[in-house]
Amino acid sequence: MSFINPLGLLGLIGVLVLILIYIIKSKYKEYKISSTYIWELSEKFLQKKSPISKLSSLLSLILQILIVITLSFALSHPIIAIPNSAKNFLFVVDTSASMHINNRIEIAKEKMREIVNESKNDSKFTIILSEEETVTLTDKLSDKNKVLQAIDTICASYLSNSLDSSINYAQDMFNQDKTLNVILFTDSRYAYTNNIEVINVENNESNISINNLKFKQIDDSINFYGTIISYNSDETVNLQLFIDDTLKAESSVEVLKNKDANYSFTIDYQDFEKAQVKITNEDALVLDNEYIIYGNHSLDSYNVLLVSENPFYIKTLLTSISNVTLNSIDCKSYTNQTGYDLYIFDGYSPKSLPEDGAIWLFNTPKNISNAGFTVQGDIKIDNGAKLSYTKNNNEIYNAITLGLSNSSISVSKFKQYSLITSYTTILYYENYPMVFAGFNDNGNRQVVFSFDLHDSNLPLLLDYILLFNNMMNFSLPAFCEQDSFMCGDEIKLNVLSNLTEIRVNTPSNKSTYLSLEESIATYKLNELGTYTIQANINNQRKTYQVFSSFNIGEQNPIVEIDSLELIGEKEDVSYDSSYDIQWILFIVLIVLCLLEWGVYVYEQRKVR
Repeated sequence: MSFINPLGLLGLIGVLVLILIYIIKSKYKEYKISSTYIWELSEKFLQKKSPISKLSSLLSLILQILIVITLSFALSHPIIAIPNSAKNFLFVVDTSASMHINNRIEIAKEKMREIVNESKNDSKFTIILSEEETVTLTDKLSDKNKVLQAIDTICASYLSNSLDSSINYAQDMFNQDKTLNVILFTDSRYAYTNNIEVINVENNESNISINNLKFKQIDDSINFYGTIISYNSDETVNLQLFIDDTLKAESSVEVLKNKDANYSFTIDYQDFEKAQVKITNEDALVLDNEYIIYGNHSLDSYNVLLVSENPFYIKTLLTSISNVTLNSIDCKSYTNQTGYDLYIFDGYSPKSLPEDGAIWLFNTPKNISNAGFTVQGDIKIDNGAKLSYTKNNNEIYNAITLGLSNSSISVSKFKQYSLITSYTTILYYENYPMVFAGFNDNGNRQVVFSFDLHDSNLPLLLDYILLFNNMMNFSLPAFCEQDSFMCGDEIKLNVLSNLTEIRVNTPSNKSTYLSLEESIATYKLNELGTYTIQANINNQRKTYQVFSSFNIGEQNPIVEIDSLELIGEKEDVSYDSSYDIQWILFIVLIVLCLLEWGVYVYEQRKVR
């Protein structure tokens, strides 16, 4: 036995005080009587003392001594050691998305609570979570209340997390302490285990999932399509299509066990903000029974300023692009206008380049600050110069030459440019860069032609339209090029020249501002549901929405794995635990006080 507060034992001095008081205390009491006769008569009885009277007096002393002893021990807070009863536990908790199926994570937490509550005092608990990186929740914690509080905070993620790093962590701890009791809480089945106890929380559930949703326009109609899958059984799956939260169509699909099945809806064409497909069947996981896509494409429209004295070729091409609003002016009318997504200078050199948009330069006659190149002079080729593709293999080159047939381009005259900034050369003649692209000194996307389109055969080639479309896609990329994501995916957002702010709001209403230092801003989608992305473009706030669906790798409710083991020889050893008996002593103290009070009441009645 040990004592938390040994000074409490000083109370035992009270036992000596009680005995001393008992010795010196007078045994007789003085009473007033009415006559000497009654006094003489009472003396005859006093000479014969009642044994019960003697016993009650002694019992009172004994009870008082016991009360003092019990109180002293209770205040000293004694702890009794129980040999070989405590254990050292390591809980490994699978928090992958599949633990949402049938609320498996709560079942795992309840089983953890049972082990903690049934364990002996001084047992130690280490809890690690198998998230993207292994997270240590508690480290050899022996306070049961704090361990239970930590268990309450555990929740399943929406990601596909591997147990490998957590098992490696468990192996390291097991190597240090072979008495460690390792318990894995998971929904995977293991055919063989060694040195690790697996508590499986799955219950042979069945699940139906929507894998994806896409759409395409067909004449005056729009077709929504995708695939679904049923795990564990063949099913007739009932589907509903909602457009902007209005039910538009329903269908049923026969789905074979563990086989992807196609579904399709065709409705009259309409522009939409939100299309949603739902499964109405009941199953073990409702989180993967819907899929949403948003019509963000309608937000990607651009204002273009063309400054040229002879804009025919460029103007004709740009006016055919539906999401472009073109404003064409002559060179004299340019007065440093701003507020455009793309500025095109054809045969004209502004004093400085606009900083709020992408830039195209054709046959620039004079040097421009921040343009990233200098003008060296004019070169004329009598028989025409045949241009060649550099066959570069970087991202910019691939984007601008995507799908081109590399038709022969000839130029009769051009400007000689010397590159200062690191541009990607697309076309060249001898050692001269003829078409190059990249980012200018302002950080804006820029494409430069060293020749006038009228001095080349490019407008007559099939590659002309495709090349300019590629240039548009490079210069004005869609802010968000994807509309389908899965939990764990990384969304890539193009940082446009006139973009000043990107804020991401998660489904749980957490806000994050993204860095605009790189040409692409990235953000990992760790939650299930709709993300709202607000972009400030040209001082106009545009709102995009993307849906993050349930992770496909976590939809299967039953996963079977061959084996799981910790290498080494486990030692079946326990540790001494302690038992706090203070509360028992306080109960005994209350009982003794009640008994002593009962004896006191008895004596008072006897005296009367």
